[in-house]
Amino acid sequence: MKFVSYAQNFEDVLLYRALKHIRNGRYVDIGAHDPTRDSVSLAFHNLGWVGLHVEPQPRYAAALKKERAGDQVIEAAVSTNAGPITLFEVGDGTGISTCDQTLAQRHKKRGFSLKKMTVPCMRLSEILNTYCAEDVHWMKIDVEGFEGEVIRSWQGSLVRPWIVLLESTEPNTTVANFSTWEADLLALGYKYVHFDGLNRYYVSENHPEISAAFNAGPNYFDNFVVTQNHWIVAGIQFPEQSALGVNGAGTGQLLNWVTSYSARVVKRLKLNLRRWGLLAGD
Repeated sequence: MKFVSYAQNFEDVLLYRALKHIRNGRYVDIGAHDPTRDSVSLAFHNLGWVGLHVEPQPRYAAALKKERAGDQVIEAAVSTNAGPITLFEVGDGTGISTCDQTLAQRHKKRGFSLKKMTVPCMRLSEILNTYCAEDVHWMKIDVEGFEGEVIRSWQGSLVRPWIVLLESTEPNTTVANFSTWEADLLALGYKYVHFDGLNRYYVSENHPEISAAFNAGPNYFDNFVVTQNHWIVAGIQFPEQSALGVNGAGTGQLLNWVTSYSARVVKRLKLNLRRWGLLAGD
């Protein structure tokens, strides 16, 4: 059976490659966000794994509690200082909300709306010590510029997930920002093994045997499919009228024909992808 990937950048494919020998594994998702859209954990949940989701935004925490039966959900941010903290909700469903005020103001200058809310905050050490009595096989940290705070709040816990992946570029850019926290993570006993263009992956020194799984990016041999809502399928585009070299009164008619034809092509493409076992869903 093919592995169904839901993650934005195929993070779940790489994690599964390294951990597919594990049955009923465990994960921790810091900054879990939506339970389905771009989810790194959904594929593992569907395979019977159990997880701990840490999500400060009330609507996403509520959705996780509703849709992830058997998992635990903590509605809180993570930082070195426990207690209330200000969260800046950026836009509507953008996925770039943050506790970093400087970053929030930068988003505002780019035209995004900001909504301030006060949310609970916990140290990562408290979370791991309280909820993770058994091995954690992977932990994802995606907190929009607050990764350093999360890593530094790990001090005081001996829990060491086998794999840790962190978003390592400034939000919605290719500008690297891992220099502010990587040394702290390496000091906890981790080795850098892979960069996928968005995230950096680290393997615990207790499990060097899985490092080789990160020698290559997701590829044909991973035997996976994506859903019909994944950007790689949903983003299929066709030439606009300007690319057709058409002018005059017939342009509108031709454009209507191209639009109709494009829709039929996309439908046929999705049908063939399913037939070839490359696309999941109805």
